[in-house]
Amino acid sequence: KEQTLQLLGPGDPFGLCTAFATDSFPASAMAIEKSAVLLIPGTVMEATARQEPVLLLNIIQILSQRLKDSMTLIESLALKEIPGRLASFLNHELLRNAADKKTIVELTLSQRELAKILGATPETLSRALRKMANDGILATAGRTITILDHKALEQLAEGE
Repeated sequence: KEQTLQLLGPGDPFGLCTAFATDSFPASAMAIEKSAVLLIPGTVMEATARQEPVLLLNIIQILSQRLKDSMTLIESLALKEIPGRLASFLNHELLRNAADKKTIVELTLSQRELAKILGATPETLSRALRKMANDGILATAGRTITILDHKALEQLAEGE
């Protein structure tokens, strides 16, 4: 069984929790598209942080956001059913991509990868999407999800 913890994009740092520690990273990473990775040794990170303290502030901000996201994921996995998890994910994506009038979510990952994020099987995710479409909450076309009823999506995300 797998659980996707984070989706990272171009320029996003990975493995920061071990940047100043000697432990190994507690998870593995997998690229879902062709990628290049830059490895910065911990000794270089530490030396750079001593010279550029703003680096530490940036790392703290990134780690704080990831901790918040992890807490939200844990809450979602523990307390919500798949439709609620999906609604929460879609709301999060709408906020991240606010430039498109908060109506359309363009998925950059496969349904299988989205299912891993939500802690579901692809079949269960497909049923949840179909039910939400039948209920008039959203419409799907390939990897494009259009939100038709924001209030209903929010209520589903909140568990109402």
